[in-house]
Amino acid sequence: MDHFSLIDNTVVTEGINRQSAVIITADCIIKAFTADAAEKIRIIFGKEIKTGDYIPDFLDPDEKFRLKELVGHALRGSTLRALVKCHGAGNGDSLAELYFSPVYEDVGKATSVCISFWPISESFHDEIRAEHPENKFRELLNNTADLVIVSYITGDGKPGPIVEVNDTVCKILGYTREELLSRRLFELWEHIDKDNVEHIAEELMNGGKVSFEMALFTKNGNRIYTDASIRILEYRHAKVALTVARDITMKKLTEQKLIEINNKLTNALKQLELAKEQLMYSEKLACIGQLAAGVAHEINNPLGFICSNIESTRKNYEDFKEILSEYRDFTAQVPDLSTEGILEGMRRLNVLESEKNLDYMLKDQDDMFDDIDDGLKRISEIVTGLRAFARRSRENAFEEYDLNKSIHNALLLARNDIKYHADVKLNLGVIPMIKAISSRIDQVLLNIILNASYAIKEKKMEGPGLITITTDAEGGFVRCRIEDNGIGMDEEVQGRIFYPFFTTKPPGKGTGLGLSIAYDIVVNQHGGQILVESKPMVGSCFTILLPVDRINSEQEICNEQKHIVRRR
Repeated sequence: MDHFSLIDNTVVTEGINRQSAVIITADCIIKAFTADAAEKIRIIFGKEIKTGDYIPDFLDPDEKFRLKELVGHALRGSTLRALVKCHGAGNGDSLAELYFSPVYEDVGKATSVCISFWPISESFHDEIRAEHPENKFRELLNNTADLVIVSYITGDGKPGPIVEVNDTVCKILGYTREELLSRRLFELWEHIDKDNVEHIAEELMNGGKVSFEMALFTKNGNRIYTDASIRILEYRHAKVALTVARDITMKKLTEQKLIEINNKLTNALKQLELAKEQLMYSEKLACIGQLAAGVAHEINNPLGFICSNIESTRKNYEDFKEILSEYRDFTAQVPDLSTEGILEGMRRLNVLESEKNLDYMLKDQDDMFDDIDDGLKRISEIVTGLRAFARRSRENAFEEYDLNKSIHNALLLARNDIKYHADVKLNLGVIPMIKAISSRIDQVLLNIILNASYAIKEKKMEGPGLITITTDAEGGFVRCRIEDNGIGMDEEVQGRIFYPFFTTKPPGKGTGLGLSIAYDIVVNQHGGQILVESKPMVGSCFTILLPVDRINSEQEICNEQKHIVRRR
């Protein structure tokens, strides 16, 4: 317990003369004392006194400042009462109540202070504690988990010397109470810039409460993070700054760890996104590889008759040159020829035209040019479709997308794979343009069309199967239905087809990523939905819903799912 503790600041106006008293100067030098004061001080403090002694020397170091503070208030005209617990003779504890009152030797100004005192019993001390609950408050503050620091306010409004701390401050920062009372609050803070200091001082002087995060340094140099608040209070007739700080070091360290973990997760997510992007592109290239032979065949057919027509055109060109040469020679000779000569020349030209079959050659050449144009157009369409399918959209940007046109492109690429097993029926409605990542939706369409072709081929029907593709628009969505009458799927397979690496194809025929990537593209990237309905040996139908304005209408998707359930 403190040797010198202020119990109350109650102004006392009478009864001082009943106790032993000591008169001290403003410098705390003993000027005089009553006859019985020396004996009572010897009993209370365990020391002998005489005139000229420095009264703070009778107290412990941490009480000297407080004594000077009480003396200062008395010199300014206040009369105060304080309870003191001190070590008497033989180190026994004793209690005394002290009164501080001004002594006026000149009119209007106190020049010394009278300290009157008397010993009190422990039972009376308990009564005083009951009347004055400050000790209970001190015990409460010492047991609180918050750091409580009281410091004087300097003339410019900044927290100055520390005058009081609770035990929590000493425990957390590692200082003794005496070490802290010799410091200023700012000395314990982590570096704080001048602007912040000025702002805190301004707020405090305006009567405000300043709350902020404050880092304190322990005696060992460790950093303690706190959530602090400072406000101005009146304490012993002076303004002091009350700082209450809660230790949030564990919270801050946890936050820092969470930030580090979050940064690692963010980086890992970026890596996963890159891996996912690469996986999608790899699956697309695998699909192109699957189509490569068919695409080459589709290009080779028109290329073959283009080459054949070019060869025929070259032969026709030689005949044209020969006939043209004869006409030029004849026209050059006409001025010198007689009538009979001209007629003979014309006869020879007619014979030459007949031999070369000029009329047929001209008509045939027109047909060959038409065939060449058609072949080049077919090759151009295939190359354009393949290039559109293989390209990576710029930064995965959403752009205007024509679903019907993309279906035609997908069928063009898959034509060689389909034509030997199935016919294609198109019911393409009038639908609006949508916003989509074009290469991604192209990948979805081609994957499902190829799956339909494979399902028909696996059914091994006597005649060709049928793939029906229907598009329409409803409720803010465009809908594409791709149906086949192939081998179909049971419910167990339907429940797993969108799982990564799940496939019903034999090894080497599929990666098991096509439909899982299709699901991610439609649902996660475009806010749409992809649904499936199927029956074994009857066929399958995949329904793709894509929002026109990229706003996912869950109600419309829910209605579509219910519609499919009812059809089943």
